[in-house]
Amino acid sequence: MEIEYLNLMLRYPILQDVENVPVKEEDIIKLETKIDKVFPKVYKEFLSIAGENANVIAFLNHGFYDPVRDDIYYVEEQQEYTKNKLKKYGVSIGGDFWVIADLDGGGQFDFFYFNDADAEDPENPPVYASYPDLIEDNDPDFPLKKKLANTFQEYIEEKIKGYANLK
Repeated sequence: MEIEYLNLMLRYPILQDVENVPVKEEDIIKLETKIDKVFPKVYKEFLSIAGENANVIAFLNHGFYDPVRDDIYYVEEQQEYTKNKLKKYGVSIGGDFWVIADLDGGGQFDFFYFNDADAEDPENPPVYASYPDLIEDNDPDFPLKKKLANTFQEYIEEKIKGYANLK
């Protein structure tokens, strides 16, 4: 896959002693077919560089593949439990979204929307965070939905810059 958006990520295959592990392009295509959706190009790049283990979200990323079963991808399970977490609290973040990283079983997660109306480039959508486990705290720093970056590329690059101490 030709990398258009995530060139900086290619330059940092190891950060904080964590190495990026890619997902095979055919597995990305299989998942898209299975869920009947097409991922934005930038997310496909991310998966092809580090979808199984991503150093920039190492502690929020549980990999692409289910380590026990080969009939489901872990990333599909991730979608389910984050949606169940939102249902548990009776809240919605609206739209058709895809979780890219989570913490505490979906209690906090980062995501993008398919066909985001706010995306200047639909192949490089904004990234948001949601904090359903913190709703009851009414903390303004942790709203139900918060924009983290104007593009997925920006989201990844900011994390790389932080870990690699770049300016």
